[in-house]
Amino acid sequence: MDYQFIWECIKVALKYTPITLYLSLMAFVFGVVFGLPIALIRFYKIPIWSQVFEWLVNLSNSIPLLLTLTIVYLLTIPAVPAFGHLFAQDWSFSNFPREWIAIFVLGLFAINYVSEAIRASLQSVPVSQWEAAASIGLNQRQTLFRIVLPQVFMASIPVFGNIITNLIKGSALVSAVSVVDLLNAVLIASQINYKYLEAYIAAAIVYWGICLLVTFIFNQVSRLSFYGGVLHE
Repeated sequence: MDYQFIWECIKVALKYTPITLYLSLMAFVFGVVFGLPIALIRFYKIPIWSQVFEWLVNLSNSIPLLLTLTIVYLLTIPAVPAFGHLFAQDWSFSNFPREWIAIFVLGLFAINYVSEAIRASLQSVPVSQWEAAASIGLNQRQTLFRIVLPQVFMASIPVFGNIITNLIKGSALVSAVSVVDLLNAVLIASQINYKYLEAYIAAAIVYWGICLLVTFIFNQVSRLSFYGGVLHE
């Protein structure tokens, strides 16, 4: 075991950590933006749309992340020049940012997790809160945005932390679409001496540290939100 090379790989991994965090956080934002409307549609059981999104969520949950990355990547190859022709532009897939593919696919999985988390939190809000809001003259829309959703997001903070850590770990697969992230960077570094075990150990250490930090931050934010901004032991 070459401990010196493990340390060198850790330094390489830390250099590419911002890329991993960028992909994961952008995918999470993507998931929140589209996951919230889907959660509301399914919560209110809007005809047709509720069934459509339920089917899409179940479908997406059934397909492995690596397979989805590969399918979207292969579909994008002919799609980029085709869209370029629509706008009279000479678009080439070779110039297309691969990070967009990674963010899109990770975002699809984030949508599933976020929408399910928000929908579960919405269902946990007592009916008495809706009735109390109605008694003081608030309509359903005002109750949702002023009373219910703030509680839902506060209650979902720990789950959001878990979603982000899952996205960080899932981003290890983006090398399949030619994105050089944390894991891919250390594997490239190990091609010189074929010390892949040390490279994987270094990557595991960095992933572990990142996930510990994210979990700690979200736990602290969750405690602050539930204790009115005062951190209690």
